[in-house]
Amino acid sequence: NYQQMGLRPDIRLFKLGVGFDIVILLDENGNIRDEDWDEAKDYIDKVYYVSWGVKGDPLYFKYGGLESTTLGYGSIINGYTNLLEYPTYKRQGLELSVDTTYAGMEVVVNNFKELGGKNPAVMGGGRMYVKPFSLLQIGGSIGGDLNEYKGLRDSDGDDYPDEIDLYPYDDRYVRDRDKVEDLIGVTATDTLVANGFIEPNSRDNYQAIPDKRSKTGFWSADAGLSLINTQLFGLFIYTQFSKCLNTGGWGYTAPGVRITSGSLIEIYADYRQQSDNYIFGYYNDTYDLERAKYVNDGSAQLKIATKKDKLDSAVASKGYFAGIKINIFNIVTGKLEYQDMRWGEDWKEKDKSIKGELALIRIFSR
Repeated sequence: NYQQMGLRPDIRLFKLGVGFDIVILLDENGNIRDEDWDEAKDYIDKVYYVSWGVKGDPLYFKYGGLESTTLGYGSIINGYTNLLEYPTYKRQGLELSVDTTYAGMEVVVNNFKELGGKNPAVMGGGRMYVKPFSLLQIGGSIGGDLNEYKGLRDSDGDDYPDEIDLYPYDDRYVRDRDKVEDLIGVTATDTLVANGFIEPNSRDNYQAIPDKRSKTGFWSADAGLSLINTQLFGLFIYTQFSKCLNTGGWGYTAPGVRITSGSLIEIYADYRQQSDNYIFGYYNDTYDLERAKYVNDGSAQLKIATKKDKLDSAVASKGYFAGIKINIFNIVTGKLEYQDMRWGEDWKEKDKSIKGELALIRIFSR
């Protein structure tokens, strides 16, 4: 048993921001748990974020935890966060933007940790844009996931993800039957299984992921006109077209409107239409949960399903989308979105949805 003490200092100096997330576990003798401090990655995990400036500045970046990040106008990456499973699983992502008089760029990376271990991969995207004149922006983006199976964690590296591994930190065993067979042999284990003392499933009943890859990708083109752009108020209209590299499905928005008041509030709305096999904002705020997961295939066996599977069932539709985001001094954030789409023969079928969230990010700072 351990006593836990947590500190999350937030330090800001000019445009530089640094946040730490330090958790100290003490045993009954007051000694600090050594396993949390004996590797370089343990110290990296203590950094919650490092940032410079705010988005819209000539130079902005944020490394570490990403609360909500959007690439361009959101047709590919829209509101993505790498904090869904925080602090159980700490991702180290990047959001970067450079804005000059005549051009600019944006970069998003979900988690640099995925570049290590087996099958190095990453999810992210980039956008470049030019400004023929000060009010107009014309850009192009590309984004993708080099391996959706990275959504399945494998702590012991035995090719069986933690979700099905009863021994996630011991690469010798996956199920109880594997361990018992190792201890007393196959014949005696079969007897225990036959009498119901041990479940029959061994590692052979589950799908391993030693060399599996599931790649997805999209490209988009966009244009935006800045009618008003001050620190207190912004008004933008835009249009965008994007296409899925896997299925050929496409989607566009025209027109779109975005209203901002600094970083406090953002209101957005657009008319949109899409073909079959396409999903707007594919890499969204729930992507890390949908990326890859085990599902029952109806025969009492578990198989891996990826978000790419949803592209096959996406149908052509058109309609309206609107939302509002708030950010109160980086303490409270919220989002409310409404969608009204039509699909099917003569567009008679209706699909209406509303989604909202409210989050307390920090209880205190500095």
